[in-house]
Amino acid sequence: MPTDVNLPSALSVDYQEQHDASPSSSHTNIESNAPQDNTSTPLRRSGRVTKQPLWLTDYVVPLPAKKPHSMANYLSYDQLSSSHKSYLGVFSVISEPTSFYEACKDARWIKAMQTEIATLQANKTWELVCLPPGKTPIRCRWVYKIKLKADGEIGRFKARLVAKGYSQKEGLDYNETFSPVVKVATVRTILSLAAMQN
Repeated sequence: MPTDVNLPSALSVDYQEQHDASPSSSHTNIESNAPQDNTSTPLRRSGRVTKQPLWLTDYVVPLPAKKPHSMANYLSYDQLSSSHKSYLGVFSVISEPTSFYEACKDARWIKAMQTEIATLQANKTWELVCLPPGKTPIRCRWVYKIKLKADGEIGRFKARLVAKGYSQKEGLDYNETFSPVVKVATVRTILSLAAMQN
């Protein structure tokens, strides 16, 4: 180990142990004429006591004999209020569709998709145009979410039509990105300019 390296005392021991135990490739012996010592010296091991990290002490994982992963032995809803029980019970009864074909089998999801299309058209989010020759459209997909009320009742079925923006290529599908969001710093600047100019 070089003697001119200034390390904190706690790190210098670790540095010394690492370099004594596993010499790097830069310290290989270039001189082949040097006599080789056949007696192997035992590696110096750290006497430091290893401890479990403190964040692992927050978890207790008992190992039952019959069912190693049965949560029913350790989890109970008996202490919860009746409203909270009904709220949690909704999650096991209802399920959100994962595909368009699955959602088309339920009239509630069809109505949610029609509402989403009507909202997009009312806001003039996009307009239908002819596709230029040689171009491929950016695909989109439906995302379904059930909105629940505080008491666990179903509030509404929400369907969102999202574009697969990750398939876009800069220069081909878009040239620049712009988000029309007002920043507080911009508003303060305009107000200070307005005050200066009366």
